[in-house]
Amino acid sequence: MLKEHYNPRCEPPWTDKELQHKVQDALKHSTQPLGGMLNGGPQAQPRPRPEPKILSATELDKIEYPPIKWAIKDILSEGATILAGPPKVGKSFLTLGLTLAIACGGTALGSIPVEAGEVLYLALEDGFRRLQGRMRRIMEAHQMQAPENLRLAVDWPRYSEGCLDLLEEWIETHKGTRLIVIDTLAKVRDVRLTADAPYDTDYHAIGKLQKLGQECGIAILIIHHTRKAAAEDEIDTVSGTIGLTGGADSVLVLKRQRQARDGTLFITGRDVEERKLQVTWDPAHLLWTISKNQDDPEATLSPEQRAVLAVVRKVDGPITIIDISHKLAKEYESTAKLVQRMHRDGLLQKKGYGQYLIRVQLCPTVQLKKTT
Repeated sequence: MLKEHYNPRCEPPWTDKELQHKVQDALKHSTQPLGGMLNGGPQAQPRPRPEPKILSATELDKIEYPPIKWAIKDILSEGATILAGPPKVGKSFLTLGLTLAIACGGTALGSIPVEAGEVLYLALEDGFRRLQGRMRRIMEAHQMQAPENLRLAVDWPRYSEGCLDLLEEWIETHKGTRLIVIDTLAKVRDVRLTADAPYDTDYHAIGKLQKLGQECGIAILIIHHTRKAAAEDEIDTVSGTIGLTGGADSVLVLKRQRQARDGTLFITGRDVEERKLQVTWDPAHLLWTISKNQDDPEATLSPEQRAVLAVVRKVDGPITIIDISHKLAKEYESTAKLVQRMHRDGLLQKKGYGQYLIRVQLCPTVQLKKTT
């Protein structure tokens, strides 16, 4: 009926899939039976208005709430946390390392003790063969056995197909669950229609998982991607609208230069201290660890970037790209791309035409006391 009588009036007409989505959404939120919606049948009684609960400051102060539950102390708390990063930066190994640590009751990031608990890992971009390969490499490197507490799945229904109901059933039947990993968000959220507001759909996509995590007291780690465009604020690098990051309890952003072992893990959220950890990829143990030297601002730069900075520092004044390439014995084309990228990242400042110098003092300066 909708397709035959109402859809031709739309410009452009909705597709069958869009019509189905609209009908399902209308039925879900309607207070009327289907007959009343379509042909003026019996009208349902309006729903009673919900009464908000209002507390005085004195009443609120007297309430004793239980402490926040942590899957990983000061990093991963109950509720919804987004872990974002560029493709192939190491998110999968970071995620698998965290899940193994919690399932075994070991240490996360090489130094943070964690309490053992059950973990549900939805690796929806992988197959069991790839998961097995990664797990075997990590377990062999650490001489450990596969933990029974870690359960894995490579397919899961979307929101409209019962995703949240199935997660609730899992939590209900696995009381020891401390962490659920969803890799990635795009595999469980419903496809956004052109008529839907991007901010609203992003906020509700995270809000459903956030509410589930808060009500059940477990951490839900949602793997997501960053966008290509650079940004001064780490939050703005997360792909999508601010509805995603605004709806999450915490946001983690993993960054690493290509072919570099050192990177950063930016952490911010409602219950965590905002900070940026310097982390190191350990290829021998296939593990991300917190770097011992958290005060070295150049630890996360690639060897090529450090070499350029060393050359620029030795010059008294600006230096051209061609001079940098000569001093490094590198081709001009590759050097130009590297220098221009460092300029965009704020490591170098452009002075005049084609000349560069250090933009910021990467190492702390020592202020000398004035003498009289």
